[in-house]
Amino acid sequence: FSENAVSSNPLRYTAYMKVDNNFVGPYFTHGLDALRVTIAHEYFHAIQFAYAYRDMDLFFFEMSSVWFEDLAYDGVNDYLQYLPKFFRELHFPLHLQNNWHEYGAALWLKYWLAHRDLRSLRRMWEKLQTMAALKAIQEEVQEQGVEFPEAMAEFYSWCLYTGPRHQAGQYFPEAEAYPTVSYRLERAVPVDTTIVDSVRALSARFYLLGIDSRKSISVILNASDQPFWRILGVPQKLSGTLGQTVAKKGPSPYLLKASDNEGSVVLVAVNGALPDNVQVPALSLPLKKYEIAINAIADDFFSVYPNPLIVNDGAALRIAFQLEQSDDVQISIFSEQGNAIFHRDMGMRQAGFNQFNWDGKTDEGEMVSSGIYIVLLKPAQGAAQAKKVAIIRP
Repeated sequence: FSENAVSSNPLRYTAYMKVDNNFVGPYFTHGLDALRVTIAHEYFHAIQFAYAYRDMDLFFFEMSSVWFEDLAYDGVNDYLQYLPKFFRELHFPLHLQNNWHEYGAALWLKYWLAHRDLRSLRRMWEKLQTMAALKAIQEEVQEQGVEFPEAMAEFYSWCLYTGPRHQAGQYFPEAEAYPTVSYRLERAVPVDTTIVDSVRALSARFYLLGIDSRKSISVILNASDQPFWRILGVPQKLSGTLGQTVAKKGPSPYLLKASDNEGSVVLVAVNGALPDNVQVPALSLPLKKYEIAINAIADDFFSVYPNPLIVNDGAALRIAFQLEQSDDVQISIFSEQGNAIFHRDMGMRQAGFNQFNWDGKTDEGEMVSSGIYIVLLKPAQGAAQAKKVAIIRP
């Protein structure tokens, strides 16, 4: 309760807290421990109100106070009660306010502050005086030299290593007590398949897929606002334990070699974009469509995507390839009858992942007709490789 005004500029009040609860009954925590975390939680709210208050930012008030109560009384772990539902709702935006999700979202702060100065949270609150909480979080993350989508992707990767999959000394210190993520899809899939799905900003979808263990695969995520997306790939061992997470940005492929493929892989599609309008309620944000293309590859990786290519304004065939060492590369495209229609001398390309986008036009600038075409990749130091692609003109 606010009490007496101490000053008007800045506006300051004395305040007090009244607790009238014996914490008996359907509470997760009881007795003095319940009193301790309640006082810590509400005390931190009193501090927050000295900075700013907006209804749309209540999620940040609650996630911060839950984080603080656990910092103050680390052994109580009252926050664990919020995690089962939170882990089932990772496909909902981080800032969802539904009287439960925002409490579980304290886990994001536990991730962010695990290896950082705690003053990072204070700086977020200082920024909140002049901007929405989501923008304050984003700005602080970026000022620490981290891309915001990268931070979101890392957070969701931490969420994989919980319960029986926890790894001692890594990720969340109390991860063994956490629930596990809910998979959107959990079944065997053929290679050379595409998953089409959608998710809102600041959320993720998790997939556990059975994959032919004899093959190397590439996984590419394609979405309209590509720079804000990440695809996470994690091989799952026969024992059920998880390997190391690899995060890939935009159209860069996640590659899983046959030697590391034991028949299962976890894929996570992360939409790390900040909403265009941060005042829109989380569940009113539009679902953003994406595609995950899973293809069998040779270890000297070369792929074309999408296949088929539907030619329209802005459409392009992504020709992606992996080089063991820097090399001169040429790309040629032929009709099914063997007629050369396009050639590009790529020059010296760096070792590692490379990509070229073909707009479906011939060397003369004319759009090709519908049909089957052959894409030929020819490095100077290695064997040429060819892929077929279907072109469809609506």
